Amino acid sequence: MAHRQPLGQPVVKPFVWEFNFRLSQIKGQGISPGAIPSVYAAPEIHDGRSPIDYRADIYSLGVVLYEMLTSRLPVGYFAPASKIAGVDARFDEIIRGALQHDRESRWQTTLDISAIIKQIRKS
Repeated sequence: MAHRQPLGQPVVKPFVWEFNFRLSQIKGQGISPGAIPSVYAAPEIHDGRSPIDYRADIYSLGVVLYEMLTSRLPVGYFAPASKIAGVDARFDEIIRGALQHDRESRWQTTLDISAIIKQIRKS
């Protein structure tokens, strides 16, 4: 699910395309969509905690952003994206905030993430 900005613009449209592209690759290889790595799912989905809310999407956004920047999945201990890909260290802040195990500690809105990305684009 893409969370929307006030003007109705999807925040994660490029990320949704990436996910759909990867899914089509998996289907093309005869692998069931259920076999998609669970690393994309927020911990509360695995733990069966309910209700699942928009913060699970923010977690998934963090996984996809890290993978897009580094070509690696953030599993176990993982190096900051800035160290692997030489990107702005503020991306590390975004990813770290999105991948918090406790959803209360995660970014609470995509607007927070968007604000940091806008700062990065200006510099």
